[in-house]
This record gives sequence, structure tokens and C-alpha cells, in this order.
Amino acid sequence: MKALWYNPVYRETVAVVLLFIFSMGAVVFSLRKKNALWLAAWASIKSWVFAAPVFYLFLGSPLIGPYSA
Repeated sequence: MKALWYNPVYRETVAVVLLFIFSMGAVVFSLRKKNALWLAAWASIKSWVFAAPVFYLFLGSPLIGPYSA
């Protein structure tokens, strides 16, 4: 079985999700000094900015993904 990242639907979904996370991260990053709520939102989004690409990379891998069995 091929890796999941060869599937165009998977690549498009990953691109849309990562674009959304990065764009919301840019907005919240610019507002993080307004008050504590924006700072907390930035802390949450920041973790996803780093974790989501790694998560999608492993999910699309032929050794770890849903088609590995």
C-alpha cells in the first residue's frame, strides 16, 4: 500500500488545516499582548503550530498510517 500522503484528498486536507492553523496563529500572535486571554489563546495555538505538521507527517507515513497493516 502506498503512503497516505500520495492521496490528493489527504494533501488538500492537510494544506487547508495547516493554512487555517497558521493564519489563526498569525492573528492571535498579533493580539497576544492585549490581555491574558489572547496570551492563553496564543499558547494553545503555538503548540498546534509545531505539533500538527509532525502529526500529519506521521499519519501519512506508510509505516505508521492507517494502511500500515
